[in-house]
Amino acid sequence: MVVPQRRAKSRCASGESEFRYASSLSMPELYPWVNIMSIPMGNLPQSKAHPRMPPMDKFERRRLRLIEIRDQLCAGSAASLAKRIDKSDSYVSRMLWPEGRAGKKRIGEDMVDHIERTFGLQKGAFDSDAPLGSLLQSGPDVNSVNTAEKSGLFTSQPTVSEGSLHDRNVEPGPEVRGKLPLISWVQAGAWESVVGNFAVEDAQEWLLSPIAASPRAYYLRVRGLSMFNPAGEPSFRESDLILVEPQSHAESGALVVVMLDDEKEATFKQLIIEDGKKYLRALNPDWPNRIMQVNGNATICGVVKTKVVRY
Repeated sequence: MVVPQRRAKSRCASGESEFRYASSLSMPELYPWVNIMSIPMGNLPQSKAHPRMPPMDKFERRRLRLIEIRDQLCAGSAASLAKRIDKSDSYVSRMLWPEGRAGKKRIGEDMVDHIERTFGLQKGAFDSDAPLGSLLQSGPDVNSVNTAEKSGLFTSQPTVSEGSLHDRNVEPGPEVRGKLPLISWVQAGAWESVVGNFAVEDAQEWLLSPIAASPRAYYLRVRGLSMFNPAGEPSFRESDLILVEPQSHAESGALVVVMLDDEKEATFKQLIIEDGKKYLRALNPDWPNRIMQVNGNATICGVVKTKVVRY
């Protein structure tokens, strides 16, 4: 039995020696055929194809856009969104559900068109990658009168004064033209410096416009009764909404939003120009200090073009 043990030890020693020898060799020395058969480094065939993530499903893209609309244009309220588009809370909730959930409601073409018109978004906004704020329109032919009625926005219209007794005593409202932000009086006073960086969420609300307005136009909510005129129009009650156009020239008699030098927020008055002098007048005849002369200490922020009354 002694001889086999010696042979085993001899084989083991020989194997260790071979292993050490192989470990000392370089790759080309160990596998000489590699240099002959391999393709030189840098000469591998290259494909022009690049790996890409699979495109997002259009229905998922629309679902995410609807979430943006809910969060940015409806103060995060699904119930408010449902009311704006004239659908039940349950219907809207199912549209917001992720794909694959039982009862999920996909956002089809008709619904896309309806929501885009309701919120004054550019056509194709639901399928666009652009930020939501850049897709809000202020141009003509964006929304229908029905949309304004469903949103709770109404403007006073003249009644029919001629014709038979069978004629209606109301006329269709104005064509609705895009959406404008409802801002604070502090923001209005510094609007020229604010508007350039104004984000969708900076507005208190986005409201439909019944007239053609510039992209810089905005809404303000009337406070107090200084501009209430008991004799009739023009007259503004507290909580009325006024549409302000910063790019309009203010002439005598114009209703203007003004920033006084010693104030922190803008105010709403009528501009009167007589003999080269400028005055700001409250429409309410019983308002204290009703008329104030201004002399270089006031900046006109915009001209009031119309008012919107919510009932």
